[in-house]
Amino acid sequence: MYSVALKTLEGMSPAVYVRHFLFGLGVAFLVHRVALPGSPWPVVVWTLLIVNTALYPFSRFAYDRIAGYITGANLFILPLVLMLGAKLFTMVLCWLLAPLVAPLCMGLLVVLQRMRPR
Repeated sequence: MYSVALKTLEGMSPAVYVRHFLFGLGVAFLVHRVALPGSPWPVVVWTLLIVNTALYPFSRFAYDRIAGYITGANLFILPLVLMLGAKLFTMVLCWLLAPLVAPLCMGLLVVLQRMRPR
């Protein structure tokens, strides 16, 4: 079990994890401010915020890999407002689906680590 967890964590660089974790904190802050401002939140909601934020980097990593595979090395020229809206939408979607997508990504990282030449 320890080796699987180690392979999962070695598959993503710390800089990528921290970057996506900080974006996940931003999404959690938006959800916290927009969803129920000023009302006390039960422990279940706080737990969901913490779990989704912790798993968001793995979910986003999986999304980036899939989107990169589909689009390839193409360059898209779009209006800034449209692009930022699309990025915010994908960030929130990845954050919301993190408990479902992150285990798949962790499995993908383990497979990629086993395929890596030593």
